[in-house]
Amino acid sequence: MDSVYFSKELFPLNVDECVVTLQSLDEALHILKQSWAADHKTAQLQFDESCQHKQALEQASTESQTADMRVQSRLKEAKLKSELLRNSISKFYAEFEQRQTELQQELEESTQIRAQLETQLSDKTGHNEWLSKKLE
Repeated sequence: MDSVYFSKELFPLNVDECVVTLQSLDEALHILKQSWAADHKTAQLQFDESCQHKQALEQASTESQTADMRVQSRLKEAKLKSELLRNSISKFYAEFEQRQTELQQELEESTQIRAQLETQLSDKTGHNEWLSKKLE
């Protein structure tokens, strides 16, 4: 086995200096551990907040998608109702025009019948007057 030899020129410290150096290193290590623990705790808190924020964003996204689906559904329903109403109005207008045409024809027929009746009445009135004069 090879023995390890430390030269005083390479390591000029004595035992007391080594103990002080080790104590300093121990204190530095303790400070580093405390610092690491604080950093770890801060990082864990930030991670937890990040997870909560992520969950809140996911929930908001889900709610937004649900609301969007409801809006799309209502939009489709409104378009369908609009189309049904438009068809109903078109049908009503076509029936209205047909009825208006029928009524116009009936009015024309009634006007012709009235004119004929007035002519007949006038003829009869004229005939009655003629008969009255003859009878006188």
